[in-house]
Formats: sequence, structure tokens, C-alpha cells
Amino acid sequence: MAVKAPGRPKQARSQATLDRLLAAVETLLRQKSFSDISVAEIVDTAASSTGAFYKRFSSKADVLPYLLEKLQTEQLAKIESFVADEKWQGVNLADRVRIFFKILSQSYLQNRGLVRALVSRQFSDRSELPPDEIRKARALVDLIAEWLLECEPEIRHPSPAEAIRVGMFFSITGLQVGLLFRPPSKRFNDALLVKEIANALLAYLGVERSDR
Repeated sequence: MAVKAPGRPKQARSQATLDRLLAAVETLLRQKSFSDISVAEIVDTAASSTGAFYKRFSSKADVLPYLLEKLQTEQLAKIESFVADEKWQGVNLADRVRIFFKILSQSYLQNRGLVRALVSRQFSDRSELPPDEIRKARALVDLIAEWLLECEPEIRHPSPAEAIRVGMFFSITGLQVGLLFRPPSKRFNDALLVKEIANALLAYLGVERSDR
């Protein structure tokens, strides 16, 4: 069963109410986990009403697709600008990988509650994601993959393009688990985690390690 993609209200007043409700959830996620947030808290923070909330959402979980759409749109614009910057000309693969994971980890930590809720939804929702969500997610991965593949001559893996995408999958998944969910078995700080995940990806790609 496919998840219905979030729709947008046609009237400006209704859009303003929706925006306030979404902003309220984002504010509350800086203070507590999504599971601990109540609808009453959302409408109170948004200066709205329970009726207005349920006019737009059938449950609290229905808020997440809207927040994901918003986050994906913002990320896509930022990454497009990021990879198009001329400053990357001549920058090697190792430096690109380390810069990417440093920026990604900072983004995760700054938006920990929101990203954690979205990642949890991704792995717990058995429904098929809306095509637009899938398209944007793939576009984000493709932008970074193409940016890294500008350094393809440095990659010793026999299938550079496939290796980049597979490597990004296991690296980003590891980063999400380590930073967002803080497993009890973790016995190292965030900086070391980010550094070694970058090194692991570089080793998988066949790039000689050089800690600088």
C-alpha cells in the first residue's frame, strides 16, 4: 500500500495554519523525541486548535511526510549549490569525503530530533513511499555521488560508480545510528565516529589512507 504524498492547501490562510503546525513540531523536536510529543503540545505551540490539526492530519504520524518534503526540498537546493561551487576543482577524494561527512554530521546533530523521527519512520513504515519522496532522495544521493566521482581516477575499486553508492549507503546508515540513536555499546565520541566512517569509505573505495 503506497503512502499518500502530502497535499498542499489552496488557501493562504490554510497554508499559514499548516506552516505553524509544522514549525511547532520542529520546535518541539529540539526538546524531546517525536514519540513524547502530544497533539495537544503541537496545537498549543502553534497557537492553533485540535480541530485545525485533525482537519489536516488523521494522526500525529501524518505530520512526518510534510516535514520530510520540506527537509528534502531544502537539502536539494543546498547540495546543488554546494557541489556546483568552483572551489572543489582540484580537491582530492579523501578531502571531499571528509568534508562531506563533517557537514552531514553537523546537520544531523543540529536537527537531531527531526532527522531521528524521519529515519525511524523510514525503517518502521512498511508502506511504499510516495514517488516524489523516492525521486528527491535519489536526486540527493546522485548529486553527492557525481561530485565524488569527479575524482574517479583516485578510486581503485573495480566498479567506482556502484562502489560510491553502496559505500555511501553503509557509511550514512552507520553515521545515523551512531549520532542519532546513541546505542549503549558506543564507547567513543562523535568526532572519532565521523573520522573513522570517512576512513572506512575511503578504504572500501581503495583510496590510500592519510590522516591529516
